[in-house]
Amino acid sequence: MKGIILFASNTGNVEKFASQLTDKLDGSFEIVNIKTTSPNNIKIREFEKVVIGTYMRRQKADPDIIDFIIRNRDILLEKDVYIFVSALEAGGSYEREIMLSFPDKIRDTFEIYNVGAIFNYDGLRYIEKVMLKNIASRQGKTIEELQTFNEKRLDKFAEIVNTTKPQDNIEKKKED
Repeated sequence: MKGIILFASNTGNVEKFASQLTDKLDGSFEIVNIKTTSPNNIKIREFEKVVIGTYMRRQKADPDIIDFIIRNRDILLEKDVYIFVSALEAGGSYEREIMLSFPDKIRDTFEIYNVGAIFNYDGLRYIEKVMLKNIASRQGKTIEELQTFNEKRLDKFAEIVNTTKPQDNIEKKKED
């Protein structure tokens, strides 16, 4: 089975997650950074499974990822497509971020799975630190508690990719 992992990474975390996924997924997966590879050079038809990864920042997924999905929607509908995001889950904001960032047609067609967020607080810009402090304060959490990524989440996503068809997951979600 031949697959591709397309990703966009702001701080390097999504790239790290994509790399870790290749060891967990069945088959042979090519990793492509959409920021350094022209979307026109990505031959999506050659792959059976397509995994797409993006960060969520200020309630938005990477715009190049969204644009790629929209422009290639018809081809992607013929494939097994799995989307993972790296996002904070402060209160109900993750669901709101997904609603604001992904168009209805994407949300209704492809399952979007959050593998959690991790960040280097000391490496963040001042405004990002202030935002995180405000989020943590509103949730009654520490900054460290906002970091929700762990290996089990990535393992669960890999299991989903290895054992299910995305359409099955969407149908289950609609029934709930």
